[in-house]
Order: sequence, then C-alpha cells, then structure tokens
Amino acid sequence: MTVEDVHALTAGRVESTAFAVADAAIAGREQDALQLLQQAQLAGADPVPIVAAIASKMRSLAKVTAPGASPRTLGMPDWMLRNLSREARHWNDRSLARALEAVARADHEVKGAGRDPQWSVQRMVMGICRARRAR
Repeated sequence: MTVEDVHALTAGRVESTAFAVADAAIAGREQDALQLLQQAQLAGADPVPIVAAIASKMRSLAKVTAPGASPRTLGMPDWMLRNLSREARHWNDRSLARALEAVARADHEVKGAGRDPQWSVQRMVMGICRARRAR
C-alpha cells in the first residue's frame, strides 16, 4: 500500500454512509461504491447495518419496477419514486434478482455464517455493480 492509496481512501470525504454506498452501487459506480465502503469501514461502520441499508434500497428499487407502482401503493414520497424509477431503467428482472441474491448472501454471512463480514459486504457491492452492468 502506498501513500497515494491511503490518500485516495481517506481524502475528499469526511464521512461515508451506508446509503451513499448503496446509491453508488445501484448506479453501477463500482469504484466509488468500494471507496465509500472502505471509508465507512475505516470509520468503524458495522457490516450488519451497511447490508441492511443496501438491502432496503434494493427492495425499494425492486418495488418500483412492479407494474402499477405509484407513490400511494408503495407508501413512498413522490421524489423517492421518481429517483428510483430513473434508476430502475438501468435494471431488468434478471439483474435485480442477481443483485438481491448478492444482498441475501451478504446478509446471511454478516450475521454469523461467514468468516469475514467486511469481505462479504465488499463482495456484495461488487455483485450489485456487476449485476447492473450485465443487464
């Protein structure tokens, strides 16, 4: 690891949240998502809430793709539905299924079934990004 590597991981952002990681992953920005994840982990973020936040965003994305989805039927504000609908255009049923499988696997692993929770979360982020690209 070089000084440049450390600087790239720690410069520019003071704090990273699980939702920022989720947004980057869902948008398919793998490098950004992994960097945000690394920053969150360096700040001491626990893997379980990170997976939970990403799972929540992925479930919302899947709901938006359902036929007849509306703010009222989904129980979400208009702005959220608009943002998710814009992102949903880059996903299909198969890619969503792959991403949700990656989330489910990571959820299982970070809750005790895996050996390295941080690696499980990283693999999940990569899986989501790759699923989006493979659509």
